[in-house]
Amino acid sequence: PGGAVLGASSTDEATLMLAASPAAYSSLSPFSNGGRRLIGAARDQRPCATCVAHAVVAAAEAAVASASGRDASELDRLSVQDLYFCSPGWRDCDSGWELGAALSTLVERGRTLLAERCLPYSTAPRYDRAAEDVCESEHVCSDVPAVASRGSFNFKPIRKMWTVSKGHVGCD
Repeated sequence: PGGAVLGASSTDEATLMLAASPAAYSSLSPFSNGGRRLIGAARDQRPCATCVAHAVVAAAEAAVASASGRDASELDRLSVQDLYFCSPGWRDCDSGWELGAALSTLVERGRTLLAERCLPYSTAPRYDRAAEDVCESEHVCSDVPAVASRGSFNFKPIRKMWTVSKGHVGCD
């Protein structure tokens, strides 16, 4: 599959991948990514259990920046508010979200998520208003980020943990 080396074992493949990796890499650094930042500015989730939604949106934005060959700062940001509060399945600031469910929602809704400028992140309205009110009345536009709407999001669960220690590379 993918970049497999013909006739190589998975250990040989992993060793080759590790050997071909740069000594240092940061997706935050433009120097590691052809002069582009793949990760946008950090967001503040405030005292609200939306960390999974923030992480999923950041990963989606990084994927869009990487796939489009553009700096993350040049792209419209996706709305964490839309993904977390306005997707099916009632959630509030106390409920949190499982990573698998959040990723599945991104796959389903990724092409239709609003731009952050249309529905900015806010925790206050959730405590005293229904989700429908927040999601229907609080957005100031209905724009979907153009670059994100042209593709689709997907994910592949990692089933095994990679280990690298004392020159040994393998799968647990």
